[in-house]
Amino acid sequence: MSGVKIATVADSIAALSVSGVTIKDIDGIPEEVHKRVCPIMFPDPDGFVTNLAVTPQSFGAGTAGKNDVRYTLNYLFLFCPVGSGRYLADNAVGLVNKAVLILNALIANDAVTGSIDIEPKLGDFGVLQDAAGNQFEGVRVLIDVHEFYEV
Repeated sequence: MSGVKIATVADSIAALSVSGVTIKDIDGIPEEVHKRVCPIMFPDPDGFVTNLAVTPQSFGAGTAGKNDVRYTLNYLFLFCPVGSGRYLADNAVGLVNKAVLILNALIANDAVTGSIDIEPKLGDFGVLQDAAGNQFEGVRVLIDVHEFYEV
């Protein structure tokens, strides 16, 4: 079936298995994150899909049209609440280790169906907030997606 597959990509990401990390789908975005569920990765509620662009690759309407579709899916990876260790460095190693496990799982992910390529990357490590404004040590996980859309 043709069509832009944002939900398919998000479903395949939520189905990843990363030891010690809970990964949520679009319908599982928490309104507030509690310490007991960390580490957790979920779609960024403030801009999950960004940079959406459609580039025609052929002329024609209806079933003759072919397009490249590109967009970025933005996730928050929250490792632990700010101040939950004696020192900031207490949690830095764990944060980096889990973030690398997530990156490795995304790179190895072949569960995305259709003509889709993904390019995962990590943003800056630092303080992030959940939707309720609670602060966590974490990192943004950005996934550039390229689909070949054929109707």
